[in-house]
Amino acid sequence: MGLSQEVGAFGWRRMPARRLVAVLVLLAIAAGRTSMQASPVTPHSTNPESFVSGPRLKACGGLEAGVQQVVALDHAWAYRAVMPGIGFVPQLDASADPALLVIYSGLIPAKLDWRNSVIIPPGPVPTTVPSPTPVPTPPPGTKNVCVALNATDEPQIVPNTALQPFHPELATLAVRPPTQPGQGRVVTRNKQSTYSLAWDPIGQALWYTVQSPQTDSALYRLDPATGKTTRWALPATDYNGFMDMVVVDATGAVWFDQSGVRLYRLDPVTGKLARLDIDTRIKPVVDQGGVWVSAIAADGDGVLIARESLPYLTRIDANLHQVGTIELPNSYVGATELAVVGDDVAVGGRPDNFALFSRQGEQVATVPVQRWVAVEGPPRLLAAGPGQAAAVAEVVADGVLDVFDATGKIVSTVPLALDLPTGPFGDVGQFESNARPQSFATDWHGTFWYALGTYIVEVRTT
Repeated sequence: MGLSQEVGAFGWRRMPARRLVAVLVLLAIAAGRTSMQASPVTPHSTNPESFVSGPRLKACGGLEAGVQQVVALDHAWAYRAVMPGIGFVPQLDASADPALLVIYSGLIPAKLDWRNSVIIPPGPVPTTVPSPTPVPTPPPGTKNVCVALNATDEPQIVPNTALQPFHPELATLAVRPPTQPGQGRVVTRNKQSTYSLAWDPIGQALWYTVQSPQTDSALYRLDPATGKTTRWALPATDYNGFMDMVVVDATGAVWFDQSGVRLYRLDPVTGKLARLDIDTRIKPVVDQGGVWVSAIAADGDGVLIARESLPYLTRIDANLHQVGTIELPNSYVGATELAVVGDDVAVGGRPDNFALFSRQGEQVATVPVQRWVAVEGPPRLLAAGPGQAAAVAEVVADGVLDVFDATGKIVSTVPLALDLPTGPFGDVGQFESNARPQSFATDWHGTFWYALGTYIVEVRTT
């Protein structure tokens, strides 16, 4: 008689206690065996042998690379939920495709570790090639990690990643978890890089341009609340947009330049795009250097522009007419940073040249630059409300915006904590330390955006 038949025939109440205990034990063993036999390999299996024939493991070097564990991610964006120590990786954050997370048991394979590359200086070919610098073993509690999307994309290598916390059970998440305060989130990805961002407090939108000979140049409006972008086509250019500048004036109109020789004004309500061609034939300065636009600042319903090699600022009104100039000392020629601070104008040229000028060109205050002197290039200027502007020397992972008033006095600081990636990250380059954004903007209420390669990233600190 089978076990189930015996139990059914005699009933639990009529079975002797000793016999009942024995039956219960047999039932438990049988149930355990059945469960073990019927349980398939879970999608977040950490057995490397399960993926030995797959292209993603091969992209990370295969088993011969020395693999401790692998985790199959249903969606690449789950990488940070599974292993928070990886930090922010834009390429993974922006992808819903499957991915494979590989934890190496030792060093990163030499062919995948950019730190193993040998840089040969220009000049005659050396007779002997210097040996690569030895790559250190990961510190205790960390491992080198590789995350591969597919066989065609470069795998993302993250050295010295903290092993704990580790949640492979979250690899099968079907719904993306909310981004935690302080963590980066890719809000859009462009075909080419953008080098300027501007926040519009009136329309609650982010503006930027993408300009490149390889793709269609355009001005974009991004609604961070919905992720929707609106596009305005721009004339073709052979310019890569490296010196792009975008500002939003007090009426909500968007101003930007193209190649430094064309200035545009877009009315977002009507969609009208007006253009001003910059005169590049000015004498005698044109013989000494270029006269392209070097900086733009919103000024009421118009803008102020600085130009390379010209010792003055020019005001452009809403009709794109040049309606006045502000003379500058020679040390501020070709200013690269401008901001309107009340009735005055903040001008930055070099780290040691940063001051406020009246509309008559009189220097009314010098802004302290002690903390910025060692930085290459002037501080970045942002408008920060009526009568105030903010300066930041460089965008780093943990820094501050110094807010100063019309006397040049720093009146407050705003924490600038951006979640920046480290390590080699595909099209945003290879970095051993925090990457440096091409541009950033803020709404002054705890949200920051920055451009890194083709990605635009949002960080909410509250």
